[in-house]
Amino acid sequence: MARAERPTCLWAVNVVWKQFRNVATLSYKIVTKSVRRGKHVMFTRYLLVTNTVISACSSGLGDSLQQQYELTCRRMEAQNFVRTRNIALTGVPIGAACHYWYIHLDRCLPGRTFKTVAKKILLDQLVCSPIVIAIFLVTLGALEHTSAQSVARSLWAKGSTLYTAEWLIWPPAQFINFLFLPTRFRVLYDSAISLGFDCYYPYVSYKQDKKELNSVKKKDICCKPDSIHEEGDLETSGLSTQNTASITSSIGLQDILSCCSFA
Repeated sequence: MARAERPTCLWAVNVVWKQFRNVATLSYKIVTKSVRRGKHVMFTRYLLVTNTVISACSSGLGDSLQQQYELTCRRMEAQNFVRTRNIALTGVPIGAACHYWYIHLDRCLPGRTFKTVAKKILLDQLVCSPIVIAIFLVTLGALEHTSAQSVARSLWAKGSTLYTAEWLIWPPAQFINFLFLPTRFRVLYDSAISLGFDCYYPYVSYKQDKKELNSVKKKDICCKPDSIHEEGDLETSGLSTQNTASITSSIGLQDILSCCSFA
């Protein structure tokens, strides 16, 4: 009886294995076909849309990571989703600009020789990098309703800092990009490399804004005691001693100490 059951068991296992193999093969063919179709749609038919979406997602993710770091270090009280939205929206024109830039660059300088790649890297740093930084700062200023004068100052102060950092990161990264990758994958590669750089963009942009805000606050605090500390002037102006004490207490010991340290 046991010997008769063994062929039956082996036959059942063999049938199950054949069915599993057929299902796995069919699933692999379906997945492969879907990936190829999706690759064609994303990176050939709708390449501009793909590049802008990838750039926007990369910018928003970079700002989210930067804010999480600031929350961990207790430099922020809560996450600013409006700031993340604005940073993500700056990636839309940047992605479109990089899309057309790489197409035009590969048409003007075809080939992958060392000399051609070196020319592409030099042109990318001298032409594309300043344009991308300007697009980022101008778009961010427009989304945050910043004045034209403030945007112009940020282009000089923050733009120079970002441009200096780009010379350290992008030449070796673009060497790989121009040497090995086809044109349609350049923005995707840039977004993968620039994820850390996308964390640095909002860091530089908002760090200097905080410094300017703190300096303005300190100057305002220092101006308060000079305008109200003279008891003789307060008495001659009709203010009582009780009002003087209330005004002085509203300034606070901490503000006075910060004013002294600032001076």
